[in-house]
Amino acid sequence: TIFINIGYSYTSFYFFDHRLKLFTDSHSFQAGLSVFLREAQVDINIDHLRAKNLLKSVGFAKDSSVDLDRILKPAVDELCLELQKFINSVRAKFQTSSISRLYLLNLASEIHLLDKKIESNISIPTAMFDPTSIVKRTNVIEPFIKDLPSFIAAIGGSLE
Repeated sequence: TIFINIGYSYTSFYFFDHRLKLFTDSHSFQAGLSVFLREAQVDINIDHLRAKNLLKSVGFAKDSSVDLDRILKPAVDELCLELQKFINSVRAKFQTSSISRLYLLNLASEIHLLDKKIESNISIPTAMFDPTSIVKRTNVIEPFIKDLPSFIAAIGGSLE
């Protein structure tokens, strides 16, 4: 399993080895949500807030008046190229034949259908990581339930 942590200006990949029950490899590079925002802003000539709203509401949806799929292609290609290099590296280092799943974390939730786009490019099942299994659902948590993947670092840091 690989966890993909998309930050604002960086992205990190983490390989979780199920046999050892440990994260055994990682890779980071300077490209995150800001690259997707910049692509949308420059190509459509919109401000930061409108770009953020388009990514969150439209993203990679097929039936939209704005073709963000075409506009975001350079950013997606860069992300998928780095991911494929990391997958190849993990396979070589750990003699694993396949990666069973990709999970997106953090600001990936700000890009609608990014998981499906990565899945179609890499051909590995991909989904937003759902941390509801490790948190107790309360009235405090409920308003943030859709954005919990953005809080995974804080949740992880709070575990004892």
